[in-house]
Amino acid sequence: MKLNDQIEGAVKELEGYVEARIEHTRLETVEKATNTLSTVLGWIGIAAIAFVFTLLVTVMAIVLLEQLTGGFLTAILIVSSFYLILLILMSKFREKILIVHIKNMILGIYLKDENQK
Repeated sequence: MKLNDQIEGAVKELEGYVEARIEHTRLETVEKATNTLSTVLGWIGIAAIAFVFTLLVTVMAIVLLEQLTGGFLTAILIVSSFYLILLILMSKFREKILIVHIKNMILGIYLKDENQK
């Protein structure tokens, strides 16, 4: 009977350990997801501010170019051409410029959490 009690006690301890590990893993996953989400939301905020800044600089460039070229449509064409060239370059090099850096940033969040333990 004593061996049976010891086995039951060991099984209960093992069940408690497994449940604690499951809860620990669940909390780690939630922490990593929260860190990733907060980083992404932070970058979205920065992108929104950059968008407003770019919009204002675009309007300023159009007004300045209108004075230099003498035509409103010419100024808009020059600024639009600049953005078209930028779009083509970003489309061509998006893998090197954007995707790799975004992947590295997100993986860096996960690896930083692992290294802190």
